[in-house]
Amino acid sequence: MEEKDKSYQETIHSLRTEARRREERGFQDREKHTLIKENLTLVREMLNQQVSESKYLRLRELNEEDLAIDEYVLVNVYEMLLPLKSQQDDGQQQTRGYQEQIKGLNDRLQRNLNELEHS
Repeated sequence: MEEKDKSYQETIHSLRTEARRREERGFQDREKHTLIKENLTLVREMLNQQVSESKYLRLRELNEEDLAIDEYVLVNVYEMLLPLKSQQDDGQQQTRGYQEQIKGLNDRLQRNLNELEHS
């Protein structure tokens, strides 16, 4: 789980670092600056799972040339994050399994303690 969190943090850090580097160079064209902010918003939405899979699938079907810059970024970031989301789901499922095992072991321990008290 820590590896997934680290991967998310590295992704966010990379995106933030890139945005800072571009801002430091100074854009003369305000439109470029606006596009970067929009793209970061899209990435944040994706990380918060606010971008629907149906929107991603619809955009993925289009030719790259037909996509606006923000849509192109959305598709590529979504594809980059998809395996991480799958790993996160697997980790959550594994965690639930461990929690059930712990509960079962605690119940068994309690029964054994009760038997020892009454013997």
